[in-house]
Amino acid sequence: NASKYGFLTQPGGRLSIQWRIEDGILRVTWNESGLEGITAPHRTGFGFQLFELLPNITVEREFAPDGLKIELKIPVAIVSDELVFGRA
Repeated sequence: NASKYGFLTQPGGRLSIQWRIEDGILRVTWNESGLEGITAPHRTGFGFQLFELLPNITVEREFAPDGLKIELKIPVAIVSDELVFGRA
């Protein structure tokens, strides 16, 4: 989607991804900038529909004029359980 609608569509487009653990929650922030004329779509796309199917994960999104802003919030217990499970 970034190459079709987001930061990769314009030469000045930029992406910043940050993550931190705060109060037992993994917070991942996707922040596009350098774009022009960004507006929310008329319908929810497939990618955001997938986010809605994930239990215990909160997704906040904002279609700012200069790019898409997304914050994922995932309980650390879920992340650590998956990592332990993945080693088995």
